[in-house]
Amino acid sequence: RDLHSFPTRRSSDLEPASNLPDGAYFTLATKIAGPACVNTGIVAWLRADYGSSASGWTDFSGNQTNAAQATVANQPALLAGGLNYNTALLFNGTSDYLQIPQASITGKFSFGNTARTLIGVGVSTAATDQALFTYGSFVANQSSGLRKNSVLTAFFEANGATNITGTANSFPNNKVTIISGRYTGGATGTASLYTNSTASNASGVRNWATTISAEGAQIGKYVGENRWWNGNIGEIVVYNRELTDDEFQRVSSYLALKYGVTLNQTIATDYIRF
Repeated sequence: RDLHSFPTRRSSDLEPASNLPDGAYFTLATKIAGPACVNTGIVAWLRADYGSSASGWTDFSGNQTNAAQATVANQPALLAGGLNYNTALLFNGTSDYLQIPQASITGKFSFGNTARTLIGVGVSTAATDQALFTYGSFVANQSSGLRKNSVLTAFFEANGATNITGTANSFPNNKVTIISGRYTGGATGTASLYTNSTASNASGVRNWATTISAEGAQIGKYVGENRWWNGNIGEIVVYNRELTDDEFQRVSSYLALKYGVTLNQTIATDYIRF
């Protein structure tokens, strides 16, 4: 059973419209949903097994933070079984990307030095500098995202010296990887990077100044710059707050079980049921 399916009601349980008084109205609400039922603060949840195609990716969270690509030459390919038997989008490393418009992320995505959690699931097949997901501006300290470079190092991206830089081989080629970043926010906030682990790979004190630019958010490309993802992407998750340790473990467990990823056990880690 899908963890995020919603109960249905029988038609006999519903009030007939004919019984509503004149002038009455009602609103149909959207259920806001995050992975492992960690819902508070979710602003985007793009999962390739839901509402994805070469030309667009529908936000599962209910926030309407949808990604699209109208230019056929820049569209990724949809692959059934592209990530350990899960559906994924294949990006060619030279021109493919999806974009979430600025209007769709304004008022939702974290900016300046406000707290956030970014999570992506993907596999890269080439040793090139490439971005899985970014937003902001291609200006020092003004972007935010998830990236790997040509020597297979993972980054919680801010552009330049304020990046959080992972250890050597923290994002290896041809290995499904859950890459995550958590930022506590504030002028002396701690930013932490994780790869297939709930223990941080690297962290540091940062005072980020992320913008919400006209380029919106981009999947498979660095905003304002040509660093193209070369490989498959299965999931993008964005929260406008820092997840607690328990919440982060729940979300990481959900994604690890779904994509067949073994979480790092250097420090013994349980998979939490949800």
